[in-house]
Amino acid sequence: MRRPTALALVAVLGAALPAAVEPAVSPPDRIVSFGSLPRGWFEAIPRDVRKQARIVTLTSGQRLAVAPTRNGNFCEAFRSFGGCRARPGYFRGRIYPMVGASTTARNRRVIAISGSVIAPPDHTLYLVHRDGAVRRLPLTYVTRPIDAGFFYASIPQNRQRGPSAPVRIQLRRGQTVIESQSVGIPPRR
Repeated sequence: MRRPTALALVAVLGAALPAAVEPAVSPPDRIVSFGSLPRGWFEAIPRDVRKQARIVTLTSGQRLAVAPTRNGNFCEAFRSFGGCRARPGYFRGRIYPMVGASTTARNRRVIAISGSVIAPPDHTLYLVHRDGAVRRLPLTYVTRPIDAGFFYASIPQNRQRGPSAPVRIQLRRGQTVIESQSVGIPPRR
C-alpha cells in the first residue's frame, strides 16, 4: 500500500505562489537549543510532561512551553491554549501535516495566528492574504528532542477582516510550496 508523501501533498494542495510579497520586516528565523532553555510550563501543557517542559521566547516576544513525549512527539502550550503534536506522515489512516496552526479571533476578526512547523530550518513559513499579499512568519526552531519551529504573529487591524484578511498559511522550501493550510475564524463556542 502506497503512503502519501510530501510531493503528493503538494500536488493536492497546489504549488502556485502569490505574486505580491510584503516587505521583509520580520526578524530572521533562529535556532535555540532545548537543553539551554529554562524549565517551566503553562497551564495548557499536559500534566504528564510538565517535568520536562521548557519555556521558549519566540522572535515575536511571545512565550510558550514545549515538552517531549515518550513516543517521540511533543506538546506545546501558549499561555491559555495548547496540545500535543504527532510527527508528520501517515499513521492509522490519517495524514499528519507538517504545520499545526491555530487562529485567535475576536469579533469575527483573525487577530493572531500561532503554532508549530515540523520541518528542517531550510523551510520558510508565509501567511497569504485574500488580496494576494504575502507575509513571512519568522520561526524559532527548538533542537532535539523537540525538532520543530514555532511561530506567533499578530495580524494588523487593517488585515484582520474583509478583502485583506489572512486566508492561507504556506510552508515553502525555496520557491516550492510544500504544504498549504486554510486560515479561518474558529467556530463560535
